[in-house]
Amino acid sequence: MSLFANHKNVAPLYQTLTSYVQSNIRSSEAGASFQLGNVNGGAVFSTARDNLDDIASLLTTQTKQRSFNVSVPLAQM
Repeated sequence: MSLFANHKNVAPLYQTLTSYVQSNIRSSEAGASFQLGNVNGGAVFSTARDNLDDIASLLTTQTKQRSFNVSVPLAQM
């Protein structure tokens, strides 16, 4: 079994010269994966929010995602 977590926070006015980075966003992600014999599976939970300064003239988007998967090799059963 393995666990992972990721968090990133990019400031509202952050800019870079060399690559594109979406600014004004905060996102978090956590998940787990497992292997039990020939059965594999995992789960991931993530959230994201933009408009970190709560500027009234900008829309705020909040996203929550959940993902689950299980892989069972039916041919080997």
